[in-house]
Amino acid sequence: MDERYTGCFSDSLTKKIEHRDDLNWVGKLIDELPQKERMIIQLREIEQYDFDEIASILNLPEGTIRVYLSRIRKKLRKQFLDIQNHGIKSN
Repeated sequence: MDERYTGCFSDSLTKKIEHRDDLNWVGKLIDELPQKERMIIQLREIEQYDFDEIASILNLPEGTIRVYLSRIRKKLRKQFLDIQNHGIKSN
């Protein structure tokens, strides 16, 4: 696991991801996403594709990609904060 996953979070939350263990948790959370969600987060945040490029690759409307990405980020933030605060993972 490397630091490429820190792009999934806002700057303020990224600052909280300081330890390697935290990065490992983020990687595990991303790995556990359903295939479509994992692909969207990887294409946008890691490979830096534009929304229209992702939409074309996945054959989905650009607006749908934006909604998916927002929901994925929210889910990952919640799961990460739950782990950080309580040592648990919520769905």
